[in-house]
Amino acid sequence: MLAGFWEECLASIDYAFQPIVNPITGSIFAVEALIRSVGGERTFGPCRSIDDFFDTAFREGVLFSLDVALRRKAIEKYLQIPFHRKIRLFYNYDHRMTKMYNYTPNVMEHMMQEYSLPVGNLCMELTEKHKYDYSNAALALDQAVGNSKERGFLVAIDDFGVGYSSFELMYHADPDFIKIDRFLIADIHRDLKKKSYCSHIISLAHLLGITVIAEGVETEAEYSLCKEMGVDLIQGYLVQYPTSSIEDICLVYENIQALGQKHRRSTSEDMAILSREIYPIRPIRINTSMKELFATFQNNPEESFFPVVDGNDFPLGLIHERTFKKFIYSPYGKEVLSNRFFDQSLRKYLTECPIVDIHLPVEKILAVFVNNTESPGIIVTRDQSYCGFLSASSLLKTLNEKNMAYAREMNPLTKLPGNILINNFINQACEDTGNIYYLIYFDFDNFKPFNDRFGFRQGDRAIILFSELLRKRFISSCYFIGHIGGDDFFLGIQVPEHERAEKDDNFVERKITKTIRKFMDSIEPFYQENELLQGQYSARDREGNLRTFDLLSASAAVIKLPAASRSLAQEDLAEVFARLKKEAKSRPERIAMHVSATAEIIAPVFPG
Repeated sequence: MLAGFWEECLASIDYAFQPIVNPITGSIFAVEALIRSVGGERTFGPCRSIDDFFDTAFREGVLFSLDVALRRKAIEKYLQIPFHRKIRLFYNYDHRMTKMYNYTPNVMEHMMQEYSLPVGNLCMELTEKHKYDYSNAALALDQAVGNSKERGFLVAIDDFGVGYSSFELMYHADPDFIKIDRFLIADIHRDLKKKSYCSHIISLAHLLGITVIAEGVETEAEYSLCKEMGVDLIQGYLVQYPTSSIEDICLVYENIQALGQKHRRSTSEDMAILSREIYPIRPIRINTSMKELFATFQNNPEESFFPVVDGNDFPLGLIHERTFKKFIYSPYGKEVLSNRFFDQSLRKYLTECPIVDIHLPVEKILAVFVNNTESPGIIVTRDQSYCGFLSASSLLKTLNEKNMAYAREMNPLTKLPGNILINNFINQACEDTGNIYYLIYFDFDNFKPFNDRFGFRQGDRAIILFSELLRKRFISSCYFIGHIGGDDFFLGIQVPEHERAEKDDNFVERKITKTIRKFMDSIEPFYQENELLQGQYSARDREGNLRTFDLLSASAAVIKLPAASRSLAQEDLAEVFARLKKEAKSRPERIAMHVSATAEIIAPVFPG
């Protein structure tokens, strides 16, 4: 029981919920319970802050009793959410309570039973505000999670990346989730170091079958980069501020859904390929008895393992037949497994398995698998719910199918991407409002008379020369080179925020000018010496008349898409390109640029 002072403090406390959602569909996955004072006060009795409040409770030896009362309060409010059974409750877990004299490990399990809730609906968030003792691994694990995983609770590491020893805690606690701290997410689109850190954290987590949550996502630019890196779930002001009002909690957050649908278009082809290859192996529930598990393996001799999910179809790992061979193939195996004194929890027999979302590009899924070749494959989810299993052979078949489709889109002469892939890049550029883009249309000047004078073989050589020049001069991953057809080429440039000072309009114009000059120099061996001196050559025009033409060159029409919220527009980029090409050919520098305020493409710019 708590003393009067602590009872008064408890009466002054309320909970606000902040949603954790899928970044592609906007569907809610969980709510995090955040302590708030009734009436919006920032103090808790005489305590100056929430940290001071819990530190005081720890010093006075009432931390465990206080936490139990607070958990009850959080659960009772969570129960008021109409669809609470479909979502999880994330609750901050202060491991110092295990040092209290009255600490009882299974009190939470009894509380969940009291409220008729599956234990898998509660996720314990481990914080690194207070250092863990890792002198004994078994002790550290019990200290961190109190064996909650074996009892079916989910476990998350909060503030990952800024605590005492994030990776050591991840090693010992074996979490279901890690929550990347706001420090690493804030302005990540401007900070290459943060992006590098987070990319490696996400890769490692996915390798271990851990779901990654980005905390504190506040801007569309941060959202876009988190989505690009493969974050599984997001939380932050962009989704919703913490709210004490149950009515504010939504099943789907339409603003996130709208952002996700933009990005979804670029991965729809991968999704279609994956869907054909996913093996819908039926999963086993975590609460399945040993007797039922024994029967499942016996009735499905072709399966050597099964994915295991919780009550909401969230995947927890794999359970292998080899783990139970000594029981399955022994004369008394069934009797042993059926014995009520035998440990019936499947949790302790699970093995890790990489988990990916079905919307993830095939290349990223392959990268996850390549780093974990010991796994028989990858669990695939949709909205964090089990969708199916992708074996190693199916994954390679999927990648091969995509590569074949990509090869079909390559220009046969230059081996550069064709119009479908060019249009995909333009659509992506129009959707990605966090970065600046330059869309550049190259067109040869007077190419027909050049072809007539020197022949189609030399014309093809000139086209190949230009394609090779683009490849040599634009080699970074921020460049996309495409061949529209004939003597028309496309170049796309993505400029992240941290590179804007360097890659401005002048940089782009200089780069294009040097490319055109280099192309003209490469073409010089085609001409006679007197033609080079005059800067002209004779050939017949479209009407068959003999006339002089300038030496072969190229013009560039440039459309700049600034980084901003881009509204819907009727502006047709094909028409803008046509106008700019005409302007560029009349200018000595052969470049014309247009800065677009809008960037919504209703139809493909180039036929494909």
